[in-house]
Amino acid sequence: MFKDNFDITHIYGENLLQQKDVKEINIIDIREPFELKICKVPGTLHIPMRTLLLEQNKLLDKDKTYYILCHTGQRSYYVCDELTKRGFKVVNVIGGITSIDQYNVPY
Repeated sequence: MFKDNFDITHIYGENLLQQKDVKEINIIDIREPFELKICKVPGTLHIPMRTLLLEQNKLLDKDKTYYILCHTGQRSYYVCDELTKRGFKVVNVIGGITSIDQYNVPY
């Protein structure tokens, strides 16, 4: 994991999958419902981007860290920027589900 100049923490999809406790971490998939048909990571929580940004105080705990996942990493970067500014601990998954899917992970 690393931070960029805007204080956003990032992880590559491959590195996310290599974590020993990947099933124990909080991964939020912010894609739209129709995008889940492409592929999904078991155990992830699905909260569409708009819903998450409008209701983050109801849905998230500021004491937990959340890994934010989208299709390619652009929407998750935006969401991580917004949530970081609001005091949440979030990590952007670089490359999104596309970066994870290339490793032929069984879904």
